[in-house]
Amino acid sequence: MDTGQAVYIMTCCEYFRTGMESLIYVSGVNLVFVKDMGEVMISDNEPLVVLLVLDMSSDSALRNFKSAVDYLNQINVPKKIGVLVSRYNSYLTYYINRKFHGKVTFFNSHNLRTGLFQRNFTSWLSGKRFRSMHVVTRFRDDRYGFSLKEWVSLVIPLSGETMLQISECMGINNNSMYQVRQNALKKIGISSYRQFCELYIGGKIRIENDRIVKR
Repeated sequence: MDTGQAVYIMTCCEYFRTGMESLIYVSGVNLVFVKDMGEVMISDNEPLVVLLVLDMSSDSALRNFKSAVDYLNQINVPKKIGVLVSRYNSYLTYYINRKFHGKVTFFNSHNLRTGLFQRNFTSWLSGKRFRSMHVVTRFRDDRYGFSLKEWVSLVIPLSGETMLQISECMGINNNSMYQVRQNALKKIGISSYRQFCELYIGGKIRIENDRIVKR
């Protein structure tokens, strides 16, 4: 096992871990796979390097991701933070970027097999410049007709984030944020957020979007 610099990769998916181990090798780097931030060891001698994998398969996965973001924002140590997203959930890069105050780098999971991810990942670790994934700032999907703000108002609370926390992060008045969510609910013909959650848990609402119309 490589005993070099530790790079923590947070994921609960064993299939993804196996795939990463077979596809990614960086000389002098020890990839340490963890399921939550409680498994991370902070060193006094080197910065903390973490790659979070955005998993939206369940509300528990979203809550785990939120806990990791909160933890990384709270600890006062030198750190380098990356987030691996896919085209299905890249619309959340805007919110995540704001949570980290812009101090985060995004990677596209669809580049794993092409070798582009490994090149970018290696450049990121070594501090070299590379073309990172752009933050999605505006879009409207063609499945439900939701705007970026509407998606955020519906999806982020599933992680345990309050509407007040969301409005503060987005720089929007709290009452306005509630109105944004209410408008989104009207677009799909439901009257309460609880009903939305029930549809999501029942698999009748998809929050991973692969049909985005960018504006």
